[in-house]
Amino acid sequence: MNRRLAWAVALALALIGAPARAAAGAGPTVAQCLPPPVTVPIAAPFQAPPCPYCAGHRGVAYRPPPGTVVRAVISGTVTFAGPVAGVRWVVVADAEGRRWSYGHLAAVLLHAGQQVAAGQPVGLSGPYLH
Repeated sequence: MNRRLAWAVALALALIGAPARAAAGAGPTVAQCLPPPVTVPIAAPFQAPPCPYCAGHRGVAYRPPPGTVVRAVISGTVTFAGPVAGVRWVVVADAEGRRWSYGHLAAVLLHAGQQVAAGQPVGLSGPYLH
């Protein structure tokens, strides 16, 4: 399993409340300690694709009430904040270089280059959050 897929799986497991498996004798992984970006039930969990270019759901989806505050799950630097094909996104890179994306936002509250702390608002949700 490649590193990106491994982190996506670990994050998905953390967000649905199932513990990610740490190596024997190792401390907790980053994903085990992360809160979800919103406090609503998961609408669609992560579904690993059978191959790197196959269909799958490579994230976790929520259906919060529109206007719900979306919070950063980890501290880092905003690498992108704006629309992609008419959909507003915020992408935060953490100290390890992993990217944490928040999409389908009704409003973006940050700008590229800005530092963000875990728990800080990154945007407001639309009726769907990925």
